[in-house]
Amino acid sequence: MKRRLSTALEMCYTVTAYGHIRMTDGFGMSICRGDRSVPEWRDGMLQGIEAVFADRVRMMTSLKKKTYKDFSAEFEEKYGNYFSEMREYVEQAEDKKAAADEIGECIMQAVTNTCANKRGKLDARSRSEASLFMVYYVFPAILKLGDTGTVIADGVLAACRAGLKNRSLQYVEYDTIYNGFNEKIFGLF
Repeated sequence: MKRRLSTALEMCYTVTAYGHIRMTDGFGMSICRGDRSVPEWRDGMLQGIEAVFADRVRMMTSLKKKTYKDFSAEFEEKYGNYFSEMREYVEQAEDKKAAADEIGECIMQAVTNTCANKRGKLDARSRSEASLFMVYYVFPAILKLGDTGTVIADGVLAACRAGLKNRSLQYVEYDTIYNGFNEKIFGLF
């Protein structure tokens, strides 16, 4: 005689700053349409943000002043719609910090989905590559959104520090990074 074992999960419901209901199980995992990896609030928001991290290896190789400028322009042209969605989402929210934290969770989930190894975990190399990519491309694009961008960057930074296990991670504007590159070293290259 076979017995059917049923597990009872403690369900938690919270209303996000955007007014969506987020359902989590007792372990803090988001549940959405049977897929535990996608937060509920993303229903229609930031869908496909994983594409932002698809070209990270190409965009991080041989970074020089000119290539960084070209890659940054390409990045903002290609993925600028995600950052404008982030700005609209935070501006419409009553609790801007909570909305920025949700965006941070979403971005960290995208990093995990695109950079994880076969076991679904971020190894040390992947974490450092993702940290550099965030600093060089994602944070400068977020900070170009103005005052709202600073709020979003704070939420994303908090999520990245926890998810990438890098407490010293900071964000910086595009001009600071761009001006940090040398044109030529000793006139050679």
